Parts: sequence; structure tokens; C-alpha cells
Amino acid sequence: MSGDPHTPIPAPVVAALIDLPGVLAVGLAGSRATGLADEHSDTDLYALHNDAPPPRHLRAAALGPHADRGLVEHEDAWGEDDRFHRDGRLVEVMYLGLDGIDLDAFERGDVSPNGYTTAFLFTLARMEPLADPHGHLARLRQRLATYPEATRDRLLDRLPRELPNYLDQLRKAQRRRDWTGVINRRSALQEAWFDLLFAINRHYHPGEKRLLSHLAELPVQPPDAVQRWSEAALAPGDDPGLVDLLTELTDDLLDLCRNR
Repeated sequence: MSGDPHTPIPAPVVAALIDLPGVLAVGLAGSRATGLADEHSDTDLYALHNDAPPPRHLRAAALGPHADRGLVEHEDAWGEDDRFHRDGRLVEVMYLGLDGIDLDAFERGDVSPNGYTTAFLFTLARMEPLADPHGHLARLRQRLATYPEATRDRLLDRLPRELPNYLDQLRKAQRRRDWTGVINRRSALQEAWFDLLFAINRHYHPGEKRLLSHLAELPVQPPDAVQRWSEAALAPGDDPGLVDLLTELTDDLLDLCRNR
């Protein structure tokens, strides 16, 4: 694996993962799977498994021979994962239990909007299979080929009612010079705004990275949305025009929502 983000994942790394006990499939995710990787991008791998993830000592033994200096670090802050460098580039392996993937909840609309409501589905839908001997990952991706309409309906019902509240809270925070409050409310509005726009387009939310690159690809969006959001993101919290800019973006989005 070199500094070129398009370098294929070494087959020995994939083979080491798929041979671990309980691992059913290995997939490539992140920017390398979506074509947005650059020379600074790391490599995100997923090892799909049943029941519990493989024991750490077995993972270290399997991955160590492929890691620089044989060093493999374990993390569990957001679930089990391993990190190591190969030829100087970071590789992260996340272990994902198939029994924890509840696609039925999204198909029922039984999910709470959270700003990144369908981001996990984006990861699965765009994951590139590297080893899938029994078709587990292929079946997940096939099921995700259609955006869950019940989840879309829920987002289109709730988020248009939240956005005006965030604008009002942002305006009040600015007036009382509550700058941490301004940051918080601008962030909340941004999350709801993008969550709604991706739902309008029946496009899974791509997560917090490279949002404007993903926005540029959407067929339905407010005019000049990328440029306007760039201005809103760069505007200081005390800019008197910030609320006006975000209000215009929100009004344009709500117009799109009413027509969808």
C-alpha cells in the first residue's frame, strides 16, 4: 500500500481478516470506497461477523505480519476496531456484528432523526466487497438499493418543524452574545438541514466529512447551495448577516420539501 489513494488493498490483509473466526465478509468503506480519497486519506475496512468479534489476540496475530513494525493498536471507544500502519498509511479495521444491523427499523420509519439519520446505511450501501464468500454483504447492499420511504416520510415530517426553531435560537444566542450557544445552534441547524436535503433526494447521509462534495452531486438542491454553505461555514459567529444567510438557505430548502 503506497501513498496513492487508489492503490488496491493488499490481498494478504483481506485474507487475514476473512480467515478470522466468525468473520463472514470484509468490505472497504470511507473515502476510498466513494472515490473521494486523497493522499492524506486512511483506509477504512469493515469485518462483518456473527455474535462477538474475534478475540483481540487473534486479530493482533493475524494483522501483525502486515503492519509496520508489527504494531496493531486496539480501540473500543465506538466499538471494536484495530488500527495499524502499512507502508506508512493508517489502516483501520472496524468489526461489525450482523445481528446489530436493524434495517427493519428504517423500513418501518422507527428511527429518531439525529442529524446523521441514515449515515450508517450510507456506509453499508457504498461499501465495496473485498471478500464475501457467502454473499452476506451483497445481500445487505441489495436491500439498501432502495431508500426506505418510511424513514424519508418521518424526516420530511419532523425536520421542517425543527429548522425554524434552530434559526430563532441562533438569532437569540447572537443577540445575547452567547458565542458557544451560537456555535451549538448553527451546528444543530446544519445537521438538520443536510439530513433533510439528503432525504428529499433519497440519498443516504454521507456523514460529517466532505459534505459539500456530496452536496454538489445531488440532483435536487437550492441554487448555489455549495457556495452559500461555504459562506455560512466561514462566517464568524458574530456576523450580523449569518442568520439572514442561513434563513435564506432554510427557506429555499423548505420550498423544495413542500414540492416533494
